[in-house]
Amino acid sequence: MKVVTGKPRAEQDSSAESKRCPDCKKKFHTPTDLARHRGRKKPCTPRAGGVLCGCGKSFSSKSNLARHSKSCTGVTGLVADLQKQIDQLTAQVNNMRSHEVNITINFNNYNNPRLDHVTITQDDLLTDSVTKMIIEKVYFDKSIPENHVLYRPNIRENRLLVRDDNSWKNYVGDELARIFTQLKNIAYNVGHDNLNTWDEAEYRKIYPVALNSIIRFNTEERITDAELMEVITKNRELVRASVDK
Repeated sequence: MKVVTGKPRAEQDSSAESKRCPDCKKKFHTPTDLARHRGRKKPCTPRAGGVLCGCGKSFSSKSNLARHSKSCTGVTGLVADLQKQIDQLTAQVNNMRSHEVNITINFNNYNNPRLDHVTITQDDLLTDSVTKMIIEKVYFDKSIPENHVLYRPNIRENRLLVRDDNSWKNYVGDELARIFTQLKNIAYNVGHDNLNTWDEAEYRKIYPVALNSIIRFNTEERITDAELMEVITKNRELVRASVDK
């Protein structure tokens, strides 16, 4: 009868690996020796002549490394995950680009602005000039960029760029005075049309100050061209932002 002595081979291999340094692959007699080796200040390095896989394992030859690489997922798996994330982000960016909308503003001519957004309340009438208030509502409402058609390019110059006959035109002198006159007429007509929509009950509840503004607007209010230019100058950045789109 053949008597088998010692530990089974699998157990022997396991025991041997428990005493092998995973970094330099050096074998030690006891786990204590291995622990001492790994605990030293100077870290060990892969043994001379060995080849190192990206996953951290060292091999004695390139052929062993090649055999290991066929099934190694240490780095390959990480790279694959990163590439998957990159592909997903790229797809999201491309999807966003495909849905980009080029904003094109179709500017109105100054003498034919959009007016359906203009409403006048009692609070709006608490002002020193109803005409200037209406000009701001008509031409400088942030939500109506197509009406941003009055622009003062240089505050040191008394001239305006005005959207007229479907193009931007430069007006100075008498031509500019004509533009101002037409803007005042537009403001008067808009104010007259809006205030005429108020019923008798609304007029009975009106603030005395607001009522005085209406009376002044209908009888004696006159603003100068310089005052009108101040309103346009105050809103020049708003208009420039719309023109630059």
